[in-house]
Amino acid sequence: MSSRAERYRSYPVVAVGLLAFALFAIWQLTYHWVFMELIPVRSMFASHMLSLAAETVFAALLTLYFLRVVIRQNRELRQLDHLKNVLVDSLVHDLRQPLTAVIGGLSSFTLAGELPKQATELAVIAQDGASQLLHMVNDLLDVTRLEAGAPVIETVEMPAAEFIRDGAHLLEALARERNLTLTIDTPADLPPVKGDRERLRRVVTNLVGNAVKFTESGGKIGVTATADRARGFLMVSVSDTGVGIPAEAQPRVFDKFSRVGETSVSGRTSTGLGLYFCKLTVEAHGGKMWLGSKVGEGTTFGFTVPLAREARQV
Repeated sequence: MSSRAERYRSYPVVAVGLLAFALFAIWQLTYHWVFMELIPVRSMFASHMLSLAAETVFAALLTLYFLRVVIRQNRELRQLDHLKNVLVDSLVHDLRQPLTAVIGGLSSFTLAGELPKQATELAVIAQDGASQLLHMVNDLLDVTRLEAGAPVIETVEMPAAEFIRDGAHLLEALARERNLTLTIDTPADLPPVKGDRERLRRVVTNLVGNAVKFTESGGKIGVTATADRARGFLMVSVSDTGVGIPAEAQPRVFDKFSRVGETSVSGRTSTGLGLYFCKLTVEAHGGKMWLGSKVGEGTTFGFTVPLAREARQV
């Protein structure tokens, strides 16, 4: 076991703090003994000025030291964070290729011809699991890049209904499997929007996926979209009749690694990155996210996306 002195040496800030306290105590004792006992009263003003000057210099040196320590530690933390981001980025890239190959192979396997029913069911389950894992990996990659301020978003003008329907349709089979009614209301006259098609699609998929996870059998999920030309935004909302989110948990819903609930109704697991990815993506588009929920009645998640320039004209 290391000695107490070795433990102090391993924490230089603590050691310097203790040394500073000891020096300050010695100074105070010396000051009171010398200037109070040995120097005449008529020199008291000079002694106070000398003490004040010494204490000011001492405090300034100590402050500079601790500031230097803080700056050095902050630089080291930034370097570690950069290394962490590089490692995550490398791992995610290495995972995406084999996962894509697995999904493609399973898809070909199920379409190869007549297969035993049990083999087909197992292949579909494996394909669904691999797709979920790839979805999580993509979310993790984008979250890392968005946090680092990397230019991830690639905006193009596109029909508003396109990314909404594509994102919701991915969950239709799962909704039917859980006996949920999924409705998508995208009016034909919706104006075009400007955004990243793939990432906005994944925002819708994440929100509908959360609704599926936390809505009991027989429930309803609705995806709607309306345009506010005056403000220049498209508003998309995903509502469900699920278990709802307690009021005290709602402020933390969009935090990193936060989960809507400890366990979902469907039993499906979550990384806690889905809603955080949604928030980062929507904000990178210049939009906002919000939610409204009541326990036992359901939840509504909404977000805004900027309309195309010509669509903003009234």
